[in-house]
Amino acid sequence: MTQIPPALIGTTAPILDAHYTHAELNALFMQAGFPGDPPEGNKTQKCLSWLRRANAECAEPLSLFGTLIAEMMDVEPTPWWLFCFASAALMSASLAIGANMQLKTIPTEEIGRDG
Repeated sequence: MTQIPPALIGTTAPILDAHYTHAELNALFMQAGFPGDPPEGNKTQKCLSWLRRANAECAEPLSLFGTLIAEMMDVEPTPWWLFCFASAALMSASLAIGANMQLKTIPTEEIGRDG
């Protein structure tokens, strides 16, 4: 069984959210063969749940994923689509970097001070 990698799930869900309505997502996932009724929640949560469900319940979830995104991969990207993709990729990279870094709080009296 080839699973959908978690990083791919996390990146894909917000992109699908930005590109489709709830009804379109329901139809898209059902047409691709994803199991069960549409999950509850906002569009991103719905996509995350359905992709994770495929990993848990399907023999070949990565194949379902390929079917899910096939139409998107066959069309020329619009400027809006490129913006959504770039935003999601940047957000994923920022979260990955942020998870490995500790933020340092600078006391306000040190702001602007040399040294």
